[in-house]
Amino acid sequence: MIKFISFDLWNTILNGDDETQSKRENLRIEIFKRFFIKKGVEFEDSFLIDRYHAIWNYFSHIWLDEKRTPDAVELTKFFLSFFEISYTASECEKLAYDAASVIFKFPPRLTDEYLPSLLELLSENYKLFIISDTAFVSGDMLRKILKRYGILKYFSKTVFSDEVGCSKPCEKIFYEVIENRENAKLLLHIGDFGDTDILGAKKIGAFSVRYDKIRNTPYKDFEADFVMDEWNKLPEIINMINDEKSFFKTKI
Repeated sequence: MIKFISFDLWNTILNGDDETQSKRENLRIEIFKRFFIKKGVEFEDSFLIDRYHAIWNYFSHIWLDEKRTPDAVELTKFFLSFFEISYTASECEKLAYDAASVIFKFPPRLTDEYLPSLLELLSENYKLFIISDTAFVSGDMLRKILKRYGILKYFSKTVFSDEVGCSKPCEKIFYEVIENRENAKLLLHIGDFGDTDILGAKKIGAFSVRYDKIRNTPYKDFEADFVMDEWNKLPEIINMINDEKSFFKTKI
């Protein structure tokens, strides 16, 4: 029986691959470029773009290997390490904030216009949570985006990796919302990424749904309990779990 439903954010509730993504990336590069001009140095755009892309290689390594997510300041420091310039801690923090804040100028779209109605319906019978990893954009900023879409109010708690100090699939970030392993048996977690969302749910004994409309990223060793490509399929999945007394789940 399901009592709790947790959601990943990127490519689950918010579309991280829509047309706003490239606009955010381009604006961040422009912000970094303006910073260097103020410092009295200029670099070729191709050089800046190449070094900017290195940020995400660095992020992915830390995220997947160390199970934590570097925040905007750490990512900005890594980027600046390619350039022989001096800067103060406050300058770096301001630059990191400006780079992160582009989310407000070009906010990602919801993955489905049906989501607000679905979340309202689900919140009448289940406790809903967000369990999300972060990067440039902090959990606090992401809450503001959710509020813009009018859906923050449906979540009993929102938990982000930059605030917890670890990222999925670590058990700690899940226990921030369900508190103990007994409650994990009552949890359904929905996310797009097998290595973090699905593995994390399996580790604590929760049910799992992989949402693959935006990205198809299963975990190499096993699949989620369910896979769906449309949000209107979720109520049926919940009914299947609640009605099945001997539901089979892959163990790790």
